[in-house]
Amino acid sequence: MQSSLDPDLLAPGPIREFRLDLTTRCNLRCVYCAVSQPWYAGEDMAADIVQKAVPAIAQIATYNELWCVSVNGHGETTFMEGWTEHVGPLLEAGLPVALTSNLAKDYSDDELRVLGGIHTIAVSIDTCDRQLLRRLRRRVDVRQIVTNINLIRAAAPGRPPHFHFLSGLYDQNSLQLDAFVRFAAALGVEAMNFWNMAKYDYDAAKIPQGDRPLPLDELAEDELRVCLTAVARGFEVARDRGVAINVHGDFVYRLADKLGMHV
Repeated sequence: MQSSLDPDLLAPGPIREFRLDLTTRCNLRCVYCAVSQPWYAGEDMAADIVQKAVPAIAQIATYNELWCVSVNGHGETTFMEGWTEHVGPLLEAGLPVALTSNLAKDYSDDELRVLGGIHTIAVSIDTCDRQLLRRLRRRVDVRQIVTNINLIRAAAPGRPPHFHFLSGLYDQNSLQLDAFVRFAAALGVEAMNFWNMAKYDYDAAKIPQGDRPLPLDELAEDELRVCLTAVARGFEVARDRGVAINVHGDFVYRLADKLGMHV
């Protein structure tokens, strides 16, 4: 017999997170991303759906303690025309909005104001090397990203957003990870999150041979050992400078274990 103190296992659980995928279009063409493929066609969420979704989320938040409302999916949210009109009401409702963005645009004052009200911004960036970043992610300058971070902080009406980095980790950028971590720490980035790159068809996208990064798990053992040594050095810098490190799926640690290495 179920006790009166036991939870009702058939009752609906509380809603804690929402993801509002406003667009799958992007202003960049990263060489390893689906957006660079000839078959890719991005699109915006239909206006009538957005107009229903935003107030619905705000209403649901009156009955559930939301931990996060992510206003992005596969695309670049700030590339969508009128995106501030959709995100602004969520901020006005006091919701903990999170955004992943490449911050590669030259933003208007209104866009900076809205960005300044977001709780957490995960900046999609793989390296602080200007040449490597432009070659692999294209249409982006690291100096624009740095400028935007500072402008967003300056435009924040209250506490500025928490800034994180969200980065693919592969052969070409792993060798420079210690410099990238120092760059992040100097910008006041609180955490760096790394995901395992899964490349698309480089031939179909006509990517030059020198601009074709490889996932770490595709490297020969000697090459992988060199990359993981550099990664370990970068993680040590992060610990010294108080930058949190999160590895999605622990893929780096699993690769290190195979080689008997410690990262």
